[in-house]
Amino acid sequence: MSNAELFQKNKYVQVEGLLDPHLVQFLGSYYKYALDKGIEHFGRDGTSLNGYGEAAADVALYATREKIEKNTGLELMPAFSFVRLYKKGENLRRHLDRGANEINVTIQISGSTPWPLGVEVDGQDVLINQQHGDALIYHGLKLPHWRDEYEGEEHLQLILAYVIKDGENARFSFDGKGGPFYTPGAATLTIKKRLIRFAANVRSWLRGEGRKY
Repeated sequence: MSNAELFQKNKYVQVEGLLDPHLVQFLGSYYKYALDKGIEHFGRDGTSLNGYGEAAADVALYATREKIEKNTGLELMPAFSFVRLYKKGENLRRHLDRGANEINVTIQISGSTPWPLGVEVDGQDVLINQQHGDALIYHGLKLPHWRDEYEGEEHLQLILAYVIKDGENARFSFDGKGGPFYTPGAATLTIKKRLIRFAANVRSWLRGEGRKY
């Protein structure tokens, strides 16, 4: 049975390695840098640090849409991206999502210990563990989902939200704002520059040299 068939049957599917390992490494380093330098890109909603519509996450939102469509059998429109950094003792209550999260994609970027994401399917609780880069794609309006208390130190995840094109929630594409919040080409160029800089610093570190820039 294909992933698209599994999704149509169960309203969720786990996709291993949805994000390229180099992109996962970059995002982990990028957000660690952003947090170390200050949390101006992040807020707090009572449970964790989070970043809504941040440029690097929005690039992933657009870049992975075709993969999400292939794994769900749906034609989708982007809604928004969200980055969450959980700390020890935090949790995510069991809930259903709002209209813009019709098709929700939760991707593990980093974590100090396994932390399952729970989904309720036909009254049964299913706990799903992820490796870095793995994605859980699920129907956010139909499957209650949650996380129990985190026992590790830090857990970074990326949430990509989509709506079904021409569906009842299509009005929530771009989170109801009519279009992207930035010029995708310019944002992609910014991320490319950061990735080149990160790679140069890694090469310098492997040679035993100091940070280049």
